Amino acid sequence: MINEEKIQESFRESKQETETDTTPELYAEQRTQEINNEINIYQGPKNLTEESDKINEIQQNYQHYIEEAGAEDNQETLQLFQNKMQEEVDFCKNEYSKFNDLEKLEEISKILKPADFKLFEKILGNKEGNTENLFDPKGKVIHASKVTRLTRDDQDWIGIHSTRLNAHLIKTIFRQYAHPRINKNPRTKADLNKHFAKGENIMVTAGWRPGWSTDYVATILAERLHAKTVINLSNIKYVYDRDPKKFKTAKKIKKINWADFRKIVGNKWDPGLNMPFDPVASKHAQELGLKVIITAGKNIPNLKNILNNQRFFGTIIYG
Repeated sequence: MINEEKIQESFRESKQETETDTTPELYAEQRTQEINNEINIYQGPKNLTEESDKINEIQQNYQHYIEEAGAEDNQETLQLFQNKMQEEVDFCKNEYSKFNDLEKLEEISKILKPADFKLFEKILGNKEGNTENLFDPKGKVIHASKVTRLTRDDQDWIGIHSTRLNAHLIKTIFRQYAHPRINKNPRTKADLNKHFAKGENIMVTAGWRPGWSTDYVATILAERLHAKTVINLSNIKYVYDRDPKKFKTAKKIKKINWADFRKIVGNKWDPGLNMPFDPVASKHAQELGLKVIITAGKNIPNLKNILNNQRFFGTIIYG
């Protein structure tokens, strides 16, 4: 009989020996060569953005032609063509993104010492250099967990210190308008109004302690400063009734009350939780009767519209 357990044990030992034999210097040398080979493959994508623009233009021209001809029989053909063109556009954009990531990875391999580069790739968790989630709190938790086992406190503290680093960046950018001190404790006994005593218009805050998200910090500060509205600048334009990445039938929500919203997000906090507004903060916001607006943070004109009480896109949670 084949002893499957023995085979697995032999495989693990072989893998350990291979990993032990690979020195950081050899690893860095091999990976640099692999990266260069990949970059050579992706040399073409330098012009892929132009190519995708051309494809978009062709698509528009074709649609115009169909509309001009008024050929209803060709609607199915048009749809097939549009689908094919969209696939080409997405492919071009994806390949261009890979190319940029590999170029960044090549630069990093030159800057870091071999041992550091090996650790960096292990934390990164991929071989294409994609750093999309590496520099946000959730991303740091995910990548660090690939190196060592994290407790819930570890996960929370990594996230908290990530928000403090981000807060320092924001404070630096708005140095001219913000109070120089970052608030790290929304329950501090100090008078928060002192943050605005010298004409400052901005108070920068960060994560507080394990178990509480920055959403919750925002609701506490809103309570203390007697604010009625919290604007949550996120990576989404709207809240959906379910995850739109997993469910094509997910419905966009423009307005929802707290009772219904809390049915979507639940009641339990978890480090790295991916929710538009976390459960603990939602409960506190409902108790305070806060209005929370969730919208895309990168669209500055839209934020201006919110601040000026003009028409905007986003989800309003109330009640």
